[in-house]
Amino acid sequence: MEAKESFRYGPKGRETSVVISFAVVNNTKMPLILRSVRFQIGEEQAYSRTMQHLLPPDNGYPVDFPVPLNSAELLTRYNKHELVLVVTGSAGHSDAFENIQEQAFGFTCKCGPPSYSEISPHPGLPQAWEQFHQNSN
Repeated sequence: MEAKESFRYGPKGRETSVVISFAVVNNTKMPLILRSVRFQIGEEQAYSRTMQHLLPPDNGYPVDFPVPLNSAELLTRYNKHELVLVVTGSAGHSDAFENIQEQAFGFTCKCGPPSYSEISPHPGLPQAWEQFHQNSN
């Protein structure tokens, strides 16, 4: 997992985003069909994608998601290397027997320029997953 800074120019001038990148990895010895990736950052930004992607053993499916730093507070925290993003979500897959399963994930990402990121597992994953799952139904 990593976070990278990205810039684009819009109607209000230069706009800054942090791009969260990670991979959903098949760490089994059997191919899986990746069916969905859902996650949210904090309580606002959500990402959901359904697919039927063959995921061979020891391979990953890349996910990139831009997080706009659209307030002075977020941009200030980012520039001071103090911006912390909490990411919780799930990856849904089916195995060779068509058994469908969902795997929860969660991590925190402390970000700063130019591409600084400090990643750690989310300490409250079970509670965060419950809240995410309730909000997405």
